[in-house]
Amino acid sequence: MADAKESKEPARDEHDHLIAESVSAYQKYLRRSDFENALYFALLVFRRAPSYIWRRTLICAAEDIGLADVEAVMRVGQLYAMWKGASEGSWSTSPHHLTLAVWILAKARKDTTIEDAQTEMLESIKAGEVRSVPPFALDAHTRSGRAAGSSWAAWYRDRIEAGIPPNEYTERIWQRRPEWRPIELRDDLLPHEPGERPS
Repeated sequence: MADAKESKEPARDEHDHLIAESVSAYQKYLRRSDFENALYFALLVFRRAPSYIWRRTLICAAEDIGLADVEAVMRVGQLYAMWKGASEGSWSTSPHHLTLAVWILAKARKDTTIEDAQTEMLESIKAGEVRSVPPFALDAHTRSGRAAGSSWAAWYRDRIEAGIPPNEYTERIWQRRPEWRPIELRDDLLPHEPGERPS
């Protein structure tokens, strides 16, 4: 059966709830860590619109669990990939992966920092807040940076100033391309043998 969004009529589940309302109930129960009620609505929607309930599950994972349990978010993404792989070319596919995902999300700790940060930033964009591209972004990777004479040495310098020290492979690159090595590097930023302190 086609997913809910493909229908021209208001999509309803087999108990005549609007799909959007069943999905809303699903997410609210997940947020409240109520596994059984969340699973009821998830499976109700799955029977009519399996891809849609998976999309909402992935969003719920990032929105309501987020930073509180990033591993749980990733595991749900893996379960979706497994379900999608199993469902390709199949007449029907079991919702076992979805049920496991619902369990993981219902039992996980919750944190909405990512959702709130995203919402606040989108609101600032809609309100017309304009942030200029910083000068350090116009490096040798960009057309504007190259036109202004930005060098790869400046790009490496910016990495170091951002707190990323050179490593042994950086040194090898600089041996091959000495013009890429920033002249003003401090000795204490250069790689040293383990246990060796810079002079």
